[in-house]
Amino acid sequence: MKMLSRIRHWRGHGIHSPFVYRLVREVFTGSGWVGEERSMYNILINKGVQRKTARQLQNLATHCDIKEMRVIMPGDTTPEELDANTTFIFIAPRRTKHNLMAQDGRLTIDTHRFFIIFNDRQLPHQHFRI
Repeated sequence: MKMLSRIRHWRGHGIHSPFVYRLVREVFTGSGWVGEERSMYNILINKGVQRKTARQLQNLATHCDIKEMRVIMPGDTTPEELDANTTFIFIAPRRTKHNLMAQDGRLTIDTHRFFIIFNDRQLPHQHFRI
């Protein structure tokens, strides 16, 4: 069943949030770059993140114009609560997302490579599995 929910949202099908639909279509399923910025990409590659994942996260930061982002790698300490106005990205999400899902009022996106928590109260309060 989990695989079916991922397939349903893979290219944006069934996603009713315009913000998340654009993310899926322009950031996660695209094979190119969004913008010219590559600083996050280089940092993630140096930390051992796969190239595709690093490109997607760089595109996410550029597309959403994210000012504050915290990337949590496997083995890093998971925060007990989320800082305001910070977007959190967990690499290898199944190991780290535990109680952060319980904090309501946030848009979360779960891919098979990473888990994103948008700490923006203006975004819809929904959880998407892509």
